[in-house]
Amino acid sequence: MRSLAVTRRSTVILVSAVAAALLVPGVANAGTLDQQQTANDGVGSALGPGGNGSGAQTFTAGITGGLDQVDLALARVGTPTAYLTVEIRDASAGIPGQAVLAERSLPPTDITNMTPQFISVQFNPAAPVIAGTQYAIVAYSGNPVNNWYLWYLKQSDVYPGGQVFNGATPPSATWTYSGPNQDYGFRTYVVPTPASMPPPTPATGPTGQRAAALAKCKHKHGKKRKRCKQRADLLPV
Repeated sequence: MRSLAVTRRSTVILVSAVAAALLVPGVANAGTLDQQQTANDGVGSALGPGGNGSGAQTFTAGITGGLDQVDLALARVGTPTAYLTVEIRDASAGIPGQAVLAERSLPPTDITNMTPQFISVQFNPAAPVIAGTQYAIVAYSGNPVNNWYLWYLKQSDVYPGGQVFNGATPPSATWTYSGPNQDYGFRTYVVPTPASMPPPTPATGPTGQRAAALAKCKHKHGKKRKRCKQRADLLPV
């Protein structure tokens, strides 16, 4: 009885641990890591009125599929009360476009750190992306002055596939190019589109001399037909 009790207690502990892991933010399965820029040495945008309003980072997809998560180098200052909205948009001529491919809003409780950390933002449904095509990560919020989310960047061109943009209002419809020597901290994850399978090659029957001989065998019966087919199988196709 004691061993049975220990087994049951171990099972409960295991199930509880699994359930707890599923409740931790950011541990949901994401796609394959695709694009990234993980260095930072300064604040790029104070996301909200009185700051930069909106921030954007363009990137070039390396995998065709569904972009289901981005990680952004974020922190907070003051006490933000509004949600942070993160979008995946198209890009036109290298500038963030207006077509929103995926969107997610994070509550203030998801960003409590005062120094930059990578915060995961998951999208469901995922944003469809095509390898070699440029897109934009856009982030904005409506917090009052000095109660902002901060998006950190690297003040050098460490990511050649895109660049930083700032917008005056959240969400911005127009963008100011910050120059080629800055990139926000970010990571993108993509679930690859399965490669299409080639159609099966149809089976081909015998041709030539063998086919002609087998056709004659159809008119024979019993052992004669069996011997006829055996001889026909020896002929070239």
